[in-house]
Amino acid sequence: MFLACQYGSVKLVERIIATGAAKIDQTDQDNWSPLFIACLRGHTKVVEKLLEVGADPEIRENRFGWTPLLATCFAGHAEIARMLIAHAAKIGSYMWVVQILRCHNFRFYSRTATSLDVGKKILDGI
Repeated sequence: MFLACQYGSVKLVERIIATGAAKIDQTDQDNWSPLFIACLRGHTKVVEKLLEVGADPEIRENRFGWTPLLATCFAGHAEIARMLIAHAAKIGSYMWVVQILRCHNFRFYSRTATSLDVGKKILDGI
């Protein structure tokens, strides 16, 4: 499952899920889940599939305590960040998220909103 998520193979992920060959929320020695890996790599379709079958978006990796959402924001994958938030990923320390997203010129808000709205929208869970 980890390699399928790392390389973005949706078909292989689907096959692994269908056969039950691996647990969706299985983690490695660093506590990286398949969802965390797919989010960090920017594999939107794989993330979508994992969320669809109930992958936990709140599993934290061991080194910094990052969730898939923080990894996604760090890597600058806006669409995946929106998907995770739509699937009830907790924002946690929203200032961390805001700073990372600003580095990537990511905007949650409409063209008419100000940058002050970013924090509010994140806190409100969008």
